[in-house]
Amino acid sequence: MKNNKAFTPAKVRYINVSTKDFTKGQIYNAYFVEYWQGVRNSLHVENNSGKITDFNPFEKFEIVCDPENVL
Repeated sequence: MKNNKAFTPAKVRYINVSTKDFTKGQIYNAYFVEYWQGVRNSLHVENNSGKITDFNPFEKFEIVCDPENVL
């Protein structure tokens, strides 16, 4: 039987200085956390243009909610 459950991305708030890709205080969808040498250091996040970008520094975001435990 196929699992048709929809994936719910985590929600993160951008807490750094606004850029063309991210606006301070804005909430974004986050899909994946990246680790480097055992340290959680960056995220895959949907930016202002709707594109999912990678290598976004984790410390520039705060987790608002994470119902699927992706972060």
